[in-house]
Amino acid sequence: MERLRATPQSYAKKAEWIETAMAEGAHNQPPKGAHFTQERWDRAVDIGLLVNMGPETTGQSVADLFHVGKQEIWRINKNFLTYLHRNCSQEIRSRFPLEAMPLDKPLPQILKDKRSLTRRGLLVRIKEELNNGVRNVRKIAENLGVSVSAVSSERQILKEQSINLPYVFNNYRKNDYEIKKAIEKGDIVKLRRKLKSVPPAYVHSRLQKYDNRQPIFITVGKLVRDLGLGKGNRKQLIKVIEFADIPIRRIALNMVKHREKNYRQAYWIIYAAHTSWIRRLVEKTDLLSVSEQAEIHR
Repeated sequence: MERLRATPQSYAKKAEWIETAMAEGAHNQPPKGAHFTQERWDRAVDIGLLVNMGPETTGQSVADLFHVGKQEIWRINKNFLTYLHRNCSQEIRSRFPLEAMPLDKPLPQILKDKRSLTRRGLLVRIKEELNNGVRNVRKIAENLGVSVSAVSSERQILKEQSINLPYVFNNYRKNDYEIKKAIEKGDIVKLRRKLKSVPPAYVHSRLQKYDNRQPIFITVGKLVRDLGLGKGNRKQLIKVIEFADIPIRRIALNMVKHREKNYRQAYWIIYAAHTSWIRRLVEKTDLLSVSEQAEIHR
């Protein structure tokens, strides 16, 4: 069912519903069928009450209080409202249908006015920076004392005025772009440098498909399985890769527990684009003899 448009009356109705549900005790127990522990549900209740009932609270202030992102706060709040409604009696659910409830907290009108005024002022200052020849978004943000996202948020308005604001890559997208270009050019030196410098979290995110794109990296363990080799050939394959001067890196990704102690689980990582190169190398050579040569050259 399509939700009703949020109005001041609907927010007042939501507050009345939450108070009624709390009086009934709908907030005391996690909803049945939902994957909530009591601790997680109590946390969701605390966040939901602050967001919806707290005086002069904003998503950001609640996010700072619980040390999470603002989007995470809105997600938790939506779950809180949905499952609180499920916990209510049939009478209360009929009296306060969820479809009529806005799932976010309205901004006070004075804050809306301030934000609107600030946005217009920011737009003028961005235009001034562009007219002064500053084309780098990060530099514009630094000059104006605002965040990069605040500057980028004005891109559509500027575009409607036939003013192009350059795009800025986040670190992950920048790495994606630079690695892609280096692979296309066959620049092994740059690929080796990138593989050594990128953070483990980036490597982990690019070990699987992302945004419908193929993985950038692959573990040597997976490569061993893809080549139909035994586990005992892994060390030999690593020596062959190093001997062939193919970029490779040992990196710790996951925490594993062994005998009551936590250890970092390490993997050998290569570029997925180099798997066919390694496959041809393995097919044309004796894996054991090449690994022995690699050991001699050490």
